[in-house]
Order: sequence, then structure tokens, then C-alpha cells
Amino acid sequence: MKKERTGIRGIRINQAGYLPRAPKLAVVEAPPVEEFELRTIGEEVIWKTVLRKKLMRCDGRTVADFSEITAPGDYCVVCGERGGDYRENSGDGYESYYFVIRPEVYDPSARLMAEYFRWQRCGSELGWAGRCHQDPVPLVGTGRFLDMRGGYHQSCDLRCWSDGISLSLLGLLHFAEREHPPWDRGQLAEELRWGCEYFLKLIAPEGFLYDSQFVPIGWGPRDYYNVPTNLGAHCNTVLLLAGAARCFREFDPNFARRCEEGARKIHRFLEDPENFRTPYVPPVKNLPRGTQGEHFYFQSTRDSAGGLCGRIAAALALGAREIAFALVPQLLELLTPEGYFRQDAASAEAGFSDCSYGHAGTGDFVLFDLLEAGFDQPEKLVESVAACAAFQERLLAEAGWESIPRFFFDSSVGENRMQQGSGSVRALHSAIFWLRAARLLEKPKYREYAQRCFDWIFGANPEEASYITGVGYNQKRNPVFGQFFPSTPQIPGGIHHVMNGEYDMPSVGMALWAVALFKQEMGGCETGSSGALADDGGAGKCE
Repeated sequence: MKKERTGIRGIRINQAGYLPRAPKLAVVEAPPVEEFELRTIGEEVIWKTVLRKKLMRCDGRTVADFSEITAPGDYCVVCGERGGDYRENSGDGYESYYFVIRPEVYDPSARLMAEYFRWQRCGSELGWAGRCHQDPVPLVGTGRFLDMRGGYHQSCDLRCWSDGISLSLLGLLHFAEREHPPWDRGQLAEELRWGCEYFLKLIAPEGFLYDSQFVPIGWGPRDYYNVPTNLGAHCNTVLLLAGAARCFREFDPNFARRCEEGARKIHRFLEDPENFRTPYVPPVKNLPRGTQGEHFYFQSTRDSAGGLCGRIAAALALGAREIAFALVPQLLELLTPEGYFRQDAASAEAGFSDCSYGHAGTGDFVLFDLLEAGFDQPEKLVESVAACAAFQERLLAEAGWESIPRFFFDSSVGENRMQQGSGSVRALHSAIFWLRAARLLEKPKYREYAQRCFDWIFGANPEEASYITGVGYNQKRNPVFGQFFPSTPQIPGGIHHVMNGEYDMPSVGMALWAVALFKQEMGGCETGSSGALADDGGAGKCE
């Protein structure tokens, strides 16, 4: 029977392509035959069969594994009979989108995503909105005004969330420390400087970060409040400023000193036992539709799983190993026999299950960071990583190839549950976790899990749609409702938070971090590892 032409090709792939040493899996929907072909275009633009291999069955779907192919080139997965030439398939079989295998496969995507930061600048002639938001902002209830020009519009709105933006810049920082692409002529350092300058201005004399719900939403001044924002934003910002201090020390020691002083000032407030004892409460009630309220930060307390991980990571970033190591037993007590962290000591709810950006960049990553920092009981950390990995593996087995699962607490039934179809931040966090776990635990199959989560963002999902604007196919439009007035243009490099949702800068930062790690593990490229930024565009070398 002739298949309908709906834009869905029936073969889900990473639409950008694959690194040479990466696992390469394509998901085939209801295959017409039990074999697939990997084809390329020859000298006369005719199709040639490169590989035939039996399909593997998984969760009612069919998985084509062509990992053994490492030769650079342009490829297409075909299952069943195809007709016509390479421009149109008029047969009854399935034909994937074209993709490439090469060491530089993700370089164009990374360049777009790095440019996205510049497009999203607030109050800059380089941003899409130009020199917006230049007026002094009121510090509500104090009679004072602040100069808060700068920062970024985080997603499809005009706000500058401190937790999301700091997480975004952390991802950019991880990328800049590992990659020195040939197109970078100091752009990455300039972008990090622009972002860090905003956070340095956000620090109150007492050491906390001023809160803001960024209302009223629009082109006028936005209210700030003389109270601390959520705990996660403080942790993220310590990590950001401490990392910037490390990276700028060689070529701008004065700026590096300012960043380190800011990080230490926030950390002193963060570690004061009187602070962050109670859940975060936003300073504004009756927020506009879609605006974040307290539900977004319901695990934002110092002794929650997210709070402990953030505080440990912040202490490690500043070299305060004694403070970090002292918190480890309290964190590990929250690890359940099943392999997930409880929210806190008084709750059976799953930790890291809310949508806050406060722990998306730390969370279970802190176990790896502690090992790298030389924690004196490494076997406990390795056992904890293994337990977390085994639990996540069970979730993947249950979800199959249809989603990137998220474990959360369902308040309607009072139980921990699995949710499918997660957002891009979750998928990218999982990809980074699996890649690091594969190396630590020496389990190659975890590399396949990492690649699967990474491929999800690039189009290997049920809608066969790339989450990244300007990369791949079937991309979605930005929403225009509620908080997303005035509307934002489609910006290349933006990544949708969820399918049919707004694009979101934290996803962009996490994707850049993931790209750098995947290239390091699977790309065959020499990448920078000194921790210093390239202020003059020094390029990494690919053989």
C-alpha cells in the first residue's frame, strides 16, 4: 500500500549526522522489510549499497545499527523499495533524510548556537531587539534604582531569569573551555564577559542575587526586589563566576579578580545556615499567564537534593573542598535503594523532578565532580553513580525509543511516576550523564544511551523534528500567547524547550556542553583542555 506523504519519513535519525566513532542508530517505524540499506551518492550521483544488516527489535520499533561505518561521507538509510532519483522517493519503502558522518559534523550547529547568545542580548545593538531596556530599574519598596542594563532575553519573552541565564552561560563556558573553533575570534570570551557583567551587577551588598519576576513584561523598566532569588540561581552563578575567573586569569586578570570576588561573596551568603532554610516564595503574586511561581522552585532549599548538589558544586568551584566533602554524607543519605535521590530527608518524593534550572547543570553530575576533586571515599561515589545509572537504564527500558523519561512525583496519587516525552534540557542532561557514566564505569552501552538522548534533540523523536532552529527539518514555530508578548523572531540556534513550545537558552547552553563532550569522546579531534579561553580565536585541530 502506498504510504502517505505527510513529511514524516518513517526513519528517525540525527538529522545533522554522526561523529565517526559514535554509536549510530536509526529508529524505523513499522518497517516494510526486515533489512535496511545505508546508501551514499557515488561519483555519478547514483545510489550504492554500503551496508546490509539485520534489524534489531526494540519496544515495537525497529532499530537500524550502522555504528561500524566510520568513513566520512553523505549517507541515507533506506528500508524497502524506493523509486525515482535521490531527490524524491516514489517507492513504497522508507528513506531517511540525508546526514553526514565526519569529525566536524556538529561544528555548524555549535556556531549557530553560540551566535544565539549574541542575538538574545538585552540592551545591545547586536541583539535582535537592539538597545532595549536602558532605563534604571526600581528596587521595589526601597526608593532606590539599579542599573541592570545587559544580560539576555532567556527565551521567547523579554525576561532575564537569573537561574536560567546562569545555567545557559555555564554551558557556553564548558564549551569554550574544551573547544577552540576556527570561527572564534574572541567571540566566546566576549559573550561570557557580557553575561558575567550582568551577574556582577545583580549581587546585592549583602551577597545575595536580587530577585525579579521580570514584570511588567514589555519594553519598559522591570521591577527588581531587595530579597534573594531562588537557591539554584545562587549556586549556578557561583559556578559561572568562578569558572570565568579561572578562564580569564591569563589574559584579563582584573576581570578574573572581579569574577572571583563576586563568586566568593555569593558563596558566603549561600553557606550562611540562616539562608535558604525554607522553600522559595516569589515576591509577586497573581503573575501573568505562564510566569514562574513557587511551583517552579519547590525543591529550592539548602538541604534538598538539588540544594546539596548545588552547594557542593559551588564549593568545589571555589576550591573549598572541605565544605564540599562535608556535605557528601548528607547527600548520599538521600540516595534510595532503587537508585534515585529523594527530595529531602523528610520526603519520599523524587529529587530533581521539578522543572527548575537550579540543578539541571549540577544534580547527579556532582558525583563525577567529587571524584575529579579527589574525594577520599571514591568507591562510595562510584557505587552511587552505578546505582543512578542502573535506575535510569530501567526507565529507558520501560520507555523504549518513544521518549526521554523523567521520574517525578505525581501529587494526584501520591506516588513517584515516570513521565515520557521530556523537554530538551532533560534529554541533554541525560546525554551528558550517560557519556560520563560510560567512561567512569567502563560500560560502552551507556554511550549508545548518550547518543540516543543527543539524537533526540537533532530529530530522532516521534515527530521527526529537530528541536534546533536552523538545523535539520520539521521545526516548530514559536508560541505567541501570554508571557510571549511582544513576540520574538525565530532565531537560528535557538532550541525549543518542548516540542511546540518556546525556545530556551538553557537548552542551548546544555547542547553546546554536550557537543564538546561528544567530540572529545567520539570525534577524533584534538580539543583544548587547559581551562583557558581562546581570546584570539585559536583553533582546535581535526585530523
